[in-house]
Amino acid sequence: MNILVRVLKTIFVTVLLLFVVAFGGTRGYVAVESSYYPDPASMDQSVIDANSSWMKGIGDDKLLSEIAIPGTHDSATQFVHIPYLAQCQSFSLADQLNAGYRYLDIRLKGDMGDRSLTFHHGPASCTKEAGILASSLDLNDGLQACYQFLKDHPSETIVFVVKQENSKLAPSDFQDILSEYISQNPDAWYLDTKVPTMGDARGKIVLMQRHKLDKHYRTQGVTLLWEDQRQTEPIAGEPAYAVYKAPGTPNLTVQDAFQYGVDDKWKAFTESSQAMSEDLAFDMVKLNFLSCKGSTPVGHPFSFASKLNVKALSEDVKFNHTWTIVDFATSELAAKIYSSNFNS
Repeated sequence: MNILVRVLKTIFVTVLLLFVVAFGGTRGYVAVESSYYPDPASMDQSVIDANSSWMKGIGDDKLLSEIAIPGTHDSATQFVHIPYLAQCQSFSLADQLNAGYRYLDIRLKGDMGDRSLTFHHGPASCTKEAGILASSLDLNDGLQACYQFLKDHPSETIVFVVKQENSKLAPSDFQDILSEYISQNPDAWYLDTKVPTMGDARGKIVLMQRHKLDKHYRTQGVTLLWEDQRQTEPIAGEPAYAVYKAPGTPNLTVQDAFQYGVDDKWKAFTESSQAMSEDLAFDMVKLNFLSCKGSTPVGHPFSFASKLNVKALSEDVKFNHTWTIVDFATSELAAKIYSSNFNS
């Protein structure tokens, strides 16, 4: 009986995925919560001017780990196959940067044949425009947006957190291809293995990587390693966040319980924000994810963001010394997060 149930569930999910791919437009989620749809066109020039250069007010001696930084989860998914399940942002990378976000979650699939890296969210390919026949979004497309932003806003930095996605390349092969992209504009990158100060990072993309490299392979960028938090409900007696300490990597704290329900996720997020902003060491990198998909096999990130983001905007939340990562980013939420750097 258990085998039959699993088979039926698999058939159901497969049919649903095929339906979504065939008929789910990039904005198919709007029917669920049309009142919450972040539109970059809603940002007037005064918002762009303020949010696009907020790091001017950060002292050069500050470590990035000490700064409250707004970030986006699955940053390149403005246009993506299977949008109902895989879309996590409505802003392009350029619009996210203008809106104030400085942490980008970069998921890349490598191809040894043409030595390319393209954006993915799981098996879903990110594309340059809407539609299942649209061209894949290459890493260079995203990098050009970053290079242009930093050229226009040299006071800023971009934390570029790379993860190999839906790819079976050896880490060293993936790293080789990534290095080829970086070598096209090496002066635009910070590639040291230590978390930089604001002064060292200004005007540069700070490379951080979420995978172990092969033994003896030269590490490029800061290594951030954490385990997926796949539990579907809180574990009694344990904190919502996990602490990771490994040789050669910065001390790291992460809350990314992405399969919780709304109430459990909000509790995990706020408890973690309190600890990260007040109790944990300032030189520790602290990531607090507001993004969530729920416990069901077929997730819908937008339905969670439409509730959790509103709570983050309306309630008293501490963001100090923490990198806060969100789905369906808005300029208002970015401003609330980074403003904590300037509130005494």
